[in-house]
Amino acid sequence: MNTTHAANTVGRRLYPISGTTPTITDVLPVSRSMIYHLIADGELERVNIGARSFVTAESLDRYIDRLRDEQRPDRNPTNRRGRPRKNPSPDQLETTGGTT
Repeated sequence: MNTTHAANTVGRRLYPISGTTPTITDVLPVSRSMIYHLIADGELERVNIGARSFVTAESLDRYIDRLRDEQRPDRNPTNRRGRPRKNPSPDQLETTGGTT
């Protein structure tokens, strides 16, 4: 992750939610509205400094890691359309006793 977009505050990286400097939407290419939904859902952590709002880099890293883990084929037994795979993985065969 490029830390040049982040403001360093006491050794922690913070991404501004809005303003004229590069913001969280430059790092995570979603709308500002989506950022606020992710904050409300507890996916991202918001920190206020004065009148400005920031998202912590740690919470952004955790969110991206969780998305990456969900998309790994060995962790998510679904195809690209979200449907169960027709051919189960070896791990699934072990848990189901070898039946499909």
